Amino acid sequence: MSNSITFDAMPSGVYDIEAIQSLYNTLYDMGSTDVESALKVGCMVEVVDITDLDKYIILAQDSNATDVLSAFDTLRTGSYSHYWAFDQGLKNIGVTNGCYVEGDDLLGEDKNGIYPTDDQGSTNTTTNTGGYQYGRQH
Repeated sequence: MSNSITFDAMPSGVYDIEAIQSLYNTLYDMGSTDVESALKVGCMVEVVDITDLDKYIILAQDSNATDVLSAFDTLRTGSYSHYWAFDQGLKNIGVTNGCYVEGDDLLGEDKNGIYPTDDQGSTNTTTNTGGYQYGRQH
């Protein structure tokens, strides 16, 4: 598949791949209603990024791809930083639990909220990941 326009010519928010455009439109619509919704969309995006990166880190470890592992670790650290910034932003506007809000429709059909988990699916904050406790340096 080839792109119909070059990256430099592509306007902001316009993607040549239909699935990415659809996802962008959905997240944009979800997050454009108010500040709280925008911050929650940010939380969602970062949790997906962290979850994906955790899978890729395991693949890199299994392949002994230390250069790729280093890049993925750096990206994951950035995603955690973003996640905690969105979490704090929500707390600053009165959302007590930050990104983790049980029963919130915006955070998914399971109504359990979102929160980075360890490799066993636990949100137990005693888990230590690379010097960070779910992205918060301790």
